[in-house]
Amino acid sequence: SPEGKLYIGLAFNKTTPEESNNPADYTWSEMPQNIEIGGRNLLLDSPSILTTSWGSDHGTQNSFLDSEGGFRRFESIESNANAYIWLVQNDYIDLEDIQLNKEYVVSADIRGESGAQFGLRSNATSGGNETFYKSHSNIDEDEWTRVQTVFKFTRDFDDILLLVRIPSIDIPLDIKNIKIEKGNKATDWTPAPEDVQAEIDEAKQEAERAKQEAQQAKTTADGKNSVFTQSTQPS
Repeated sequence: SPEGKLYIGLAFNKTTPEESNNPADYTWSEMPQNIEIGGRNLLLDSPSILTTSWGSDHGTQNSFLDSEGGFRRFESIESNANAYIWLVQNDYIDLEDIQLNKEYVVSADIRGESGAQFGLRSNATSGGNETFYKSHSNIDEDEWTRVQTVFKFTRDFDDILLLVRIPSIDIPLDIKNIKIEKGNKATDWTPAPEDVQAEIDEAKQEAERAKQEAQQAKTTADGKNSVFTQSTQPS
């Protein structure tokens, strides 16, 4: 690969599926460079972010709707209004999972007016907050669109503020499937591994409780059905 870049080769008019060791048999195209993909959702219990009320500096109304898999709807009472939620203090992310000078990407499915903004900022402990807040022109008010914002904090911080901004009072903004992951390329939403394990542990506990209840019911039934015997005839 010239200059250490990535390329993909395509072979045309081949009569067999076997790969060739001759580079001249392929037409080469340069691939996108410097793409990093993490995959693991760093947000803990991310669905509950949608069921929790968000704050606002502009009185933005927001509510949870349980249709379409569940989403949060924001309706502004003034143009260019915001809504936000703190991630560290609400235990949605472990501070140690976000390292300084490393790229991460926050993504979500959004439906609403074109130009709505989505991103986050740090609560820096010194040197001023760092904001990564992007306007998305590809958002549609009738369809869900996956949007992403890449961020890299360079100053120490103690919390992260997740933000949305609604352009006007006429069209609500809906959001779901929020994810933060390493790298600069967003992937489809998945639960955090810790959430999956918690569901497995909960299912095991439910199964154990059901087993114990069944055993208790059997013991009670056996007690009621037992026959009392004695060696002498009653007088």
